[in-house]
Amino acid sequence: PPPVAPGGVTLRTVVFLVDEIYHTGAHTPSSQDEADLEAVVAQALVSGGVELYSLDMIDAGSASGGMLQHWRVDVTLPDDNVGALRAHHADASFLAFVEGGAASLGGTHSHSLYSLVGDVDATQSTFVGLAPSPPPTGAT
Repeated sequence: PPPVAPGGVTLRTVVFLVDEIYHTGAHTPSSQDEADLEAVVAQALVSGGVELYSLDMIDAGSASGGMLQHWRVDVTLPDDNVGALRAHHADASFLAFVEGGAASLGGTHSHSLYSLVGDVDATQSTFVGLAPSPPPTGAT
């Protein structure tokens, strides 16, 4: 890759899929609920040593009358941190953190279970972004 200018960092956006299975109720779209769950997933990744620049959870559809919600998670992070994300994504502690954090939110996520669908897709091209000061510790 070409050299990065001072203050720049090589970033990549990776994608993974998560299914949320509701045991009580069904998915009812709410921007606050989605933001709260997004924050839980970001904290779960950070707890595993992943340096996030941003994280977006996108509603990827539902099934079974709303009892199964599909989420696409887009994570932007330093390119050299993709390995850490892959390792934590594969570790059982990641989903345990997500389930515990989601349960503590109460509401629609309090009785949900989560499962990962496939692996981390890191095939998107890298790009140069500005390095924040201080380095990020969570998602935006």
